[in-house]
Amino acid sequence: MVNTLLDFVSLIFIAIAVSLDGFSVCLGIGMQNLRLRRIALIGLLIGLFHMALPFLGLIIGNVMSLKWTNVASLTGGALLTFLGLYMIFSTFQIKSIPPISPRGIQLVTLAFFVSVDSFPVGISLGLSGVRTFILIIMFGFFTTLFAWTGLLIGKKTSQLFGTYSEVLGGIILFSFGTGYLFNAY
Repeated sequence: MVNTLLDFVSLIFIAIAVSLDGFSVCLGIGMQNLRLRRIALIGLLIGLFHMALPFLGLIIGNVMSLKWTNVASLTGGALLTFLGLYMIFSTFQIKSIPPISPRGIQLVTLAFFVSVDSFPVGISLGLSGVRTFILIIMFGFFTTLFAWTGLLIGKKTSQLFGTYSEVLGGIILFSFGTGYLFNAY
């Protein structure tokens, strides 16, 4: 629940961490000399998916937390911790991804896969009883903002920040996940 300023700040950091993968993907896509209208559409679609998938996760997490209170806190913390580790280690893998033309079904597919990692975050936060509406709005706002920023920076620069932003997001999720694990005891 968002009862204190510290809880609210924590939710902002989680929303930013989840949004950074969209930023790093959009840096690469932005290098394709996209028009501003296309940039706006890509950012909005990624933001919408970053709202829909965590929302489904929050619903599932809330249902689970009503049934298994102690297990819910441990599971939520473990999910955030492992997701953070996954984000950190996946950035160091060599990836050869062909250029994506973000139009039509490719754009929808891209937005879905960029956002799929926010689903377990939603589950883990749902297990902790977080207020759904505030968190979903923050996920959508920060993701759209970071996607637009990534697309615009990518339009102007090279892939300087891509890997570093995903590592930062992973570190933030890992930190909050281990915090939830230690607070469960």
